[in-house]
Amino acid sequence: MQMKKLLLSLLLLVGAVSVHAKKVYPTGFGNVAGNAQWDTEASVLSWFGSWSNSVDIQGLSGDLSQCSLNFTAEFDNDWDTSLKQGYRILVYANGDYQNAVAIKAIEENAEKGANAFGTFSFTMQELGVKANDAKNICRICFAGLNGQGKVKITNVFLYKPLPLEFNDEGKAYIYPEEFLTTGDVTVNEETGVVTVNGKGSIKVNFAKPVDFTYVTQYVAEGASRNLGETCQFYYSDNTVVNTWYNSAYKITNWGDYSTKPLINEVIGFQIFYPGDTGTVTINKVTIIASGTISAISGKEDVVTDLTDDLFHHWTAGDASATQTNSQPFINHDPWGTSTGCAYGNTNVGYLDFANLSMYDQLVLTVASGEPRLLFNRTEDNGTVYGEITSGNNNKAKYVTETTNEDNTTNYVVDLTSLVADLGFAHLHSIKSVGWGTSVTITEAKLIKKSGEFDYILNGVGVFLPSATAALADEYASLYDATAVTGAVKLVAANPNAVIIANRADVTGTNVVVDGTCADFAIVDNKPYKYNGAFSAASAKQTVTVSAAGFSTTVVPFNAAVPEGLKAYNVEAINADNTIAVEEVTSVEAGKPVLLEGEGTFTFEASGASVAASAGALSNGILTASYAGLDVTGGGYVLQNQEEGVAFYKFEGARSMKPFRAYIPATGASGAKTLNIGIGESTGIMALNHADATTAVRYNAAGQKLNGMQKGLNIVKMSNGEVKKVFVK
Repeated sequence: MQMKKLLLSLLLLVGAVSVHAKKVYPTGFGNVAGNAQWDTEASVLSWFGSWSNSVDIQGLSGDLSQCSLNFTAEFDNDWDTSLKQGYRILVYANGDYQNAVAIKAIEENAEKGANAFGTFSFTMQELGVKANDAKNICRICFAGLNGQGKVKITNVFLYKPLPLEFNDEGKAYIYPEEFLTTGDVTVNEETGVVTVNGKGSIKVNFAKPVDFTYVTQYVAEGASRNLGETCQFYYSDNTVVNTWYNSAYKITNWGDYSTKPLINEVIGFQIFYPGDTGTVTINKVTIIASGTISAISGKEDVVTDLTDDLFHHWTAGDASATQTNSQPFINHDPWGTSTGCAYGNTNVGYLDFANLSMYDQLVLTVASGEPRLLFNRTEDNGTVYGEITSGNNNKAKYVTETTNEDNTTNYVVDLTSLVADLGFAHLHSIKSVGWGTSVTITEAKLIKKSGEFDYILNGVGVFLPSATAALADEYASLYDATAVTGAVKLVAANPNAVIIANRADVTGTNVVVDGTCADFAIVDNKPYKYNGAFSAASAKQTVTVSAAGFSTTVVPFNAAVPEGLKAYNVEAINADNTIAVEEVTSVEAGKPVLLEGEGTFTFEASGASVAASAGALSNGILTASYAGLDVTGGGYVLQNQEEGVAFYKFEGARSMKPFRAYIPATGASGAKTLNIGIGESTGIMALNHADATTAVRYNAAGQKLNGMQKGLNIVKMSNGEVKKVFVK
C-alpha cells in the first residue's frame, strides 16, 4: 500500500520531480472506448470504421506544463493501406477535451519495410494545450482515425526537461537517463550504450533557456568515434546554434558571436546520427562554461588553491619537458602543442585567463627556476598588458621573494598594485622565464585579506553556486563586484545591498560605478551600510507606518515628505516628560525623524547625493543608523503598548533595527515614558515660539468642551502647543 501511495504521489506531482530531467512512465493502458481494441501484451491498438475509438494512457495526469509526451509507434503495413489513416493523441484538461494531434503514416521510414516506425516527442504546447490548462491535465489517450489501422505503441513516458545547472567548477552534466531518443536510435539508461539502426538522435531539452555566451566546451565522455555524429545546441526558436561533427571532440568556440543573437537562449542539445548502424557508449555529456562568476567572503581571510574553480577553464600547455607531474596544479594538453608552460595556453586566446582581480596576492612556491607571468584582458583581443619576469621592471615593482626553510622560494605577486595600475589582474599563463629553461612550482595559492565587503564577486558569464549563494544572503549589504569583467545583471536578496562595480554594463538596483548609481532604491527595516557617498540619477526609500500611526526613519538623501505622511524633528524633552517637535516638509540626508501616518510611503529624489553611512546618525534628540545599532547605555524606544504609542524607557543593552531611531538616556528626564502622538488629543508638546492663548479644549476621550471640567483636560493653544490640565 505504501509503495502504491508513493507511485501515485510521483505521478500526481510529475511537474515538480527531481533536480534532473525525469521520465515518468504510465501505470498502464485502459478505458478502451468505441470500436478500439487494445492488446495489453503486444501493446497494440487496433480500430476500424469510426472516429469513436481510443485507449487511455493511465497515470499521466496533473501539472504537465513543463513536460513532453514521448513514445515509439510502429504501423503494421499488412493491413489494407488504402484504409489506413493514422492515429491521434487526445488531451483533456480541467475535465474538458482540449485538442487532437493526428499523426499519419510515417512516410520518412516507410521504405524500411513492412513495419514503419518512429519515435516521437510532443510538449503540451505542441499538442495544442494552453499553458494554464496544461497545469491540470486529467486524461491523455491514443485514438485511431477513420478507416482501419493497427499501431504498436511502446516506450510511453512523460519527460520533464532538465534544469541545466553549473557546479563550482563551471561544469554541467547530462546523463543517459536524461536522454530522449528519436528515429532509429535507442539508449540503455543504465549502461549508456546507444544503439543506432539508421537516422535518429539523442536529445535533451532544458527546462528554461540557458545563457551559452560563455560556454566554450562540451564533451560526450566515453563516446567512441566509430559512428558519424553531428552535435548541435539549439535556440528557443528551434534554430541550431552551431554544428560539430563528433561528440568526442572538445568545442572551444562558437564562431562569430555577432551572428548568434540568441546564444543566451539555448534550450537543448542533441547528437544526430545521419544513418549509420552500430553502437556507441556515452557515460555523460559535460558542458563547460569558460566564463563564470564566483564569490568569496570579504569578511575573513581567504586562501584559494590555484586549481580551484577560478582556473577550471584553462587548457594547460604540455610542459613535460621542463616540469614534473608531481606539480599538483599542472594539467597537460593532450595535443602536445607547447613546451615550457606551467599553466595556461601558450597563445593568448579569447576568455583564456583567470581573473585574480579580487585577490590581494598570488603566492607561488618555486623549487627551481623562475616563473614568467602573463596578464591579459578579453576586451582588448587578448593583448598582453602585464608581463612579470626578471627581464623587465615589473618584477621589482610587483614581486617580493622570500626563502623558506626547505630552500624553496615564495614568489609573492602584489595583485592589489597590479589592479591599481592596469585596472585588472587577468592571469593568462605561468611559464618558465625562457626557451630551454625550466621552472618547478610546488604550490600556488591566492590570498585575500578581510575587509569591509560581505562578499567579493569575480568573473563574467555563468553564475557558479558560490556567487548564487552570496547574492542570496539576505543579511549581506555590501558587495565588491569590481572584479566582474563583463555585462551582467546582479540582484541581491537584501534589497538595500549596494554593489560596487567598475563597468557600466554591470547593472541592477543599487549598483554603483565610478561614484554614480542609475537606480538607487531601498526599504526600511533592512540593513544598508555603504560607507561611501555617491550620486543617484533616481533615489527612492520606501517606509511603512503601521496602524499605530507613528514610526521613525532616517533617509540617506534629501527628499520631500511624501503626500499623506507627516515628518517631525524631535528637538527636546519638556519638563512634563513630553517631547517637543517641529514639523518639516522635507528631510535631510542622515537626519532621523519621527513620522505620522499609516501605510506605505516613498521618499523620492532625482539627481540625488546619497550620504555615506557614518554609523550612528543624530538629529535633535533622535539617534538612528542605516544598518542598525547595538545600544548599551539604555534610552527610549518607540513602541505601541497598552498605554498607547510612546517612547518607552529601556535599561542596558538593546538592538535597534535598521533605519529606526531612539532617544538616548543621556540628558533624558529619567521618566518611564515620554509621551508620543501628535494631534488634538495628544500629550506631545510642540515648540513654544510666541505667547499663546487657549484655542480649544478636549476631555480625555477627545470630545470638544465648552470650558474646563473636573478631571483631565486637553488644552490646545493658539500657537499649536498642547497642555494637559487636571481639575479637582
